[in-house]
Parts: sequence; C-alpha cells; structure tokens
Amino acid sequence: MSQVAFAGVPGVWQLEAWVRSSRSSEVRMTITDRIEVNAKVLMGKPVIRGTRIPVELVLRKLGEGAGESELLDAYPKLTREDIQAAIRYAADTVAQEETVFLGSSKTAASSKK
Repeated sequence: MSQVAFAGVPGVWQLEAWVRSSRSSEVRMTITDRIEVNAKVLMGKPVIRGTRIPVELVLRKLGEGAGESELLDAYPKLTREDIQAAIRYAADTVAQEETVFLGSSKTAASSKK
C-alpha cells in the first residue's frame, strides 16, 4: 500500500490519498478529519466521515434556511463540527475553482476595432 499526502491551504485543506491495489482497487481520500471521499460510498461524493450524509445535503439544507439544531435533530450522527467542516469544504472548493470566460466571436471582433 502506498500513501501520498498533499497539502493545499495549511490547516484547512489537508488531503491524503490511499491507493490499494487488489482485485477491486479502492481510492479513498480524507479531507480534514471530518469529510471523506470514497469511491464505494455514494459514488465518490464527499460525505461526513463515518456516515452516508453527503456534504451537499448539509449545504443545501443550510441554504434552504435550516438551522444547525434542525440538522442535528434530523441527522443524529451529525455534529456541530461536521456542519462547520462541510462549510469549510465548500469554501475551500470554491476558493480553488478557476473560472474561464469565453467571449463570443462577436465580442472578440468588437474588441479588435
């Protein structure tokens, strides 16, 4: 088994990947100690570690106006720290996103005049 460690934003975005070669290769990534990506759990979507609660679900519920206490009541395995980790994960993901603007040929032609 080989272990590879990657570091992005110190203290927030720590990513470890374990790759195990066997009959069924497994790729598992740990994003902080609370968020996990595992190809065998929800098709590789980021989840709260040790659960099948997707980070996306937590973020959507918060975005729809659910409060922390509502989430904790609805999902007993969820903790306050898990909710905070999901928000940090989203912020880190957006921070690392690159946006490329493609202008139409009409816009490109106008700018050459």
